[in-house]
Amino acid sequence: MAENSGAFARSPGGHVAKRQGFRQKWLLVGLCFLSWLLASPNTLVANSDIEVEYAEWGFDGRAVPRTFNLLTVGVQNRADMPFEGTLRCHRLLSATGSWSGAEILQDIYVAPFSTRIVQLYPFMLDEGEVWEIRWGDGLEDAFQTERPQLTSGSRVILNDPIANSGIKQGLKGFPENWFPVSVVATDALRVAVMDHAPRWEATRRNVFRDWLFRGGILHVLKEPTGRYPEMPVSELNIEPRPERFGAGKIYWHEMTRDELSRAYIYEKMYSTSQDLVSVVDRNGSTFDIDPTSTEFIRRDEEFFEAYAEWDSDRLIPTRLKEFLKPNHEWPLIYMLAGVYLLTLFPGGYLLVRSKIDYRYSLLALIVVVAGFSWLFSVMGARGYGESTSTTSVATARQLPDGRWDVEQWNSLFVTSGGDYAIRAAGNFPIVSTVENLERVSGSLRNGRDGQFAVDMPPFTYRTFASRTEVTLGEFRAKVVNAEFAGSEELSSDAASESGTEVEPHRLTSLTIETEGILASEIRSAVLLSGDSLYSVNVETLQAGAGKIVDGTGARLVEQINLSREFQRFSRSRMATPDDVLDQFPKWLIARDLQLRRRIDIADFQLPPGEARLYVHANLPAELVCQNAADPDAPFGSHKGRIVYRIDLSIPPDAVTSQRSATSK
Repeated sequence: MAENSGAFARSPGGHVAKRQGFRQKWLLVGLCFLSWLLASPNTLVANSDIEVEYAEWGFDGRAVPRTFNLLTVGVQNRADMPFEGTLRCHRLLSATGSWSGAEILQDIYVAPFSTRIVQLYPFMLDEGEVWEIRWGDGLEDAFQTERPQLTSGSRVILNDPIANSGIKQGLKGFPENWFPVSVVATDALRVAVMDHAPRWEATRRNVFRDWLFRGGILHVLKEPTGRYPEMPVSELNIEPRPERFGAGKIYWHEMTRDELSRAYIYEKMYSTSQDLVSVVDRNGSTFDIDPTSTEFIRRDEEFFEAYAEWDSDRLIPTRLKEFLKPNHEWPLIYMLAGVYLLTLFPGGYLLVRSKIDYRYSLLALIVVVAGFSWLFSVMGARGYGESTSTTSVATARQLPDGRWDVEQWNSLFVTSGGDYAIRAAGNFPIVSTVENLERVSGSLRNGRDGQFAVDMPPFTYRTFASRTEVTLGEFRAKVVNAEFAGSEELSSDAASESGTEVEPHRLTSLTIETEGILASEIRSAVLLSGDSLYSVNVETLQAGAGKIVDGTGARLVEQINLSREFQRFSRSRMATPDDVLDQFPKWLIARDLQLRRRIDIADFQLPPGEARLYVHANLPAELVCQNAADPDAPFGSHKGRIVYRIDLSIPPDAVTSQRSATSK
């Protein structure tokens, strides 16, 4: 009894000891977990030593829709230790606060007590979007960009950051040390003004040269000494001063920066690039405006959304997904579904009402369900000769030295699920997903090792866009003779300087001489002159000289109508994959011409003295997507098409007319 009472007396103390030991154990577990959090590289504690000071869109704080835009980010390190990590950038959905598409990853290194400039290249859709930049997983390790206004292209004056030069007369200054290192990031730059020799390394000088050659507009002012500066493009440092370089235009002004006035800038500089963008205002009204014009300034509006009746950013990727469709036996599948339903009812009901043992009824039900499940899996399964493949369509614009600026859409199809890494072609590929609502389980890396890493389930598609600079070889075309109906003279410069309206002219024949060959087999070609498309004799084009156009063309509005039928495949022609791909060129041409509405087609017209040759060809091997895990192997089988764009200049001395030819 004594022993029992002693045991009873000691039990409360034993329980207390147990509770204390239990608490100590969980306290130790909590301390260990907290220590792991503090030591983890992905800690939720904010990194207060790193901060994004600014994030500037484009060249003047605005963005161009439907293209890759420059985003210049200043990352500051306030610690006495260097920071080495990864910036993550993604598009935010304003409605939900979540993000869409795949993240852009950029590895950075920031020295102690310094600021590093990092440039990203987000793809902007038809709305000015907010993007989030993260450098950690903490709540404070993030920076949201401002929602950029939309523009048709920036007009800026290049500033020396050391001299801290600026201007208040209607031109926004752009620090020359922020100029991008790839020409594919200069789409948002329309007009550049220069009054000094920029301190650029060879890479930026070459990028500026490519931008001008591709169609940029350059205005050159004199230095305070009264002399023109030495240009970063060597071809411009000659006498007489050239006014054309490739598709670009150069204007030389007899004044210095200090002598500029607002009226002179709008009259002589902005007027050389009057590209309009259709925008939506706060009230939902749509209208055309040049966001850098005096009209825009007087309105004091903020335009964040572009208007379009035809969305090439959605159409082209969507149609690429439809390229490979299994030929399911739908009639047989529908018949099996009907038999299956009849077997369950009234077949199952009649079986239960019969005198068969219920155990056999259950067994029969299991056999029926399993059998039909197997039949449906066989009849409805993929695997009709399909394999992992890539389908691509692209548009290429000429750059100097045999290089081309290529805009490309790729559709990936896999037959087995897993993580895939696809490297885009070219020297400096920039890649982006094109979804604006769906979050993609993947990441994007731009630059020399540009690639798209994505997790894909079996028998699924994934599309992405890319821009790259790639060497495809030289191809030069010179207009020898151009004959127009009822036109005595053709001079775009004279027409633009006089301000007179040029009457529409109709091309009847065009003779050219070419040098070099295109990188892939030509399938067809058309020529754009004025507001009309003309069929091109491919054999003559490949021969190197001769009359490539002989006859009347059809107006652009008759060839491209942007109707719903224009946005669909012609199913009657879809006999083979080649037939499907051959329907993409008109969509690519419409995008290249920036046609967004029906009225755009009716109003479109190339300036006199200019023509544009579009050559539809097979996709060259240089643009085939590569497997990043094995760079020497393509990503599955590959099919694709490319449209080469060759800008032609028609000199006045090469122009004849039917009237003058008849009189002779």
